[in-house]
Amino acid sequence: MEEVVRRHPDRVPVKIDEESDIDIDRRKYLIPRTMTLGDFVTYLRKRIKLEPSEAVFILIGGVLPPISSTFETLYITHVSKDRLLRILLKKENTFG
Repeated sequence: MEEVVRRHPDRVPVKIDEESDIDIDRRKYLIPRTMTLGDFVTYLRKRIKLEPSEAVFILIGGVLPPISSTFETLYITHVSKDRLLRILLKKENTFG
C-alpha cells in the first residue's frame, strides 16, 4: 500500500468493507482527494442496482460523516493502520 500512496499523492486509497449490505463489483478505489462524499455516493449509485425507494449510507469508523466532506479530510481523520480509508455501505428503504 505504501507504493500506491507514494505513486498517487493526489488520490485516497479506499476499500469498501466486506460487511456492506450492497453488492458491488469493485471494492478498491483511488479517489481524488478533492472529491466530496456526495459525489462518491452519486458515482456508486450508478454502479450498483438499487430501487428508487432505497438510499445508500456511508459509514466510516462507525460514523455517518457529512456528505460535504472531502476525501482528504476523511482520510486524515479515519485512515486505518494499513493506510486505507475503510468504508461500510448500508442501504435503507425509504418512502418514495
